[in-house]
Amino acid sequence: MGSLPHLHAVDFYDHEHELVDIIARFVAEGFALGERSIIVATGPHRAGLDAALAGLGHDPDEHRAAGDLVTLDAAATLDTILVDVAGPGFDGSTVSTILTEALADGRPLRVFGEMVALLWDAGHVLAAIELEALWNRLQGEYQFSLLCAYPTSALGAARLGEVSDVCALHTDVHAPASYARRGSPAAVRPGLSEVFLPVPEAVPATRRFVSDVLARWQEDALVPDATVIVSELASNAVLHAHSPFRVSIDRSVGMVCISIQDVAADLARQQPESIEPGGRGMVIVEALSRRWGCDSLPGGKVVWAELSATGTDV
Repeated sequence: MGSLPHLHAVDFYDHEHELVDIIARFVAEGFALGERSIIVATGPHRAGLDAALAGLGHDPDEHRAAGDLVTLDAAATLDTILVDVAGPGFDGSTVSTILTEALADGRPLRVFGEMVALLWDAGHVLAAIELEALWNRLQGEYQFSLLCAYPTSALGAARLGEVSDVCALHTDVHAPASYARRGSPAAVRPGLSEVFLPVPEAVPATRRFVSDVLARWQEDALVPDATVIVSELASNAVLHAHSPFRVSIDRSVGMVCISIQDVAADLARQQPESIEPGGRGMVIVEALSRRWGCDSLPGGKVVWAELSATGTDV
């Protein structure tokens, strides 16, 4: 995360301690670059930040006294700017005052904000998206880099269009650590799905997701073909649709179906060969599946492929 004039990045995290580490690295990098940091976070995360900074060899109180570090409570700050959560509506004057004061001496500034995550967690998704847009408008008036963060748990119940809007409002989308880890949070049940971000790291994560589910279903023989299929479909969502996507895997007697839903309206078509690096086109999906198809949905599409299953226990 560098000090770019209009950097508005978003990190997704799986566990609270990962968020604290993300914020601590963000602040410590600012110290190294001579930048001032404003951290708008919850009480537990601010306390965790102080401990993490101390572990990195920084005295947070000394940095506060020197003006390097400003910490604000996310809920209290949100209360001062939120006019109408249903509207939604925000009064950005408070944030403008904070930014003006922080930039008065000409030092570069970086900001971490957790208010959007509080809104999302409370079910006020449109308000969170509008607040992200407000941050972008403020970056048109003030020069500062900005980092936001959301728990990956927020993705499961969200509409793909909402996740797409959040991603589109950021210059950089950073995948959660779980995308690089072995294993999947999936439980064994007839139908399973998981939302993934439009980042390259999501493609191997989808392979692990599908292979883990098939292994639990004792359908190990399907893993080689199924992981190739989901890789192709996921690559299309990332490279062509530039969309977050939902991977679903379902089974019935004699059949396993893998599908990927995204927000792009254009339908998947068979290509003689892929024109994009990292993918081999829909021709390989047809070759490996019993049958496949692409259906239009309100706000997007779903591409699916069926495989002949060996088990009968559903």
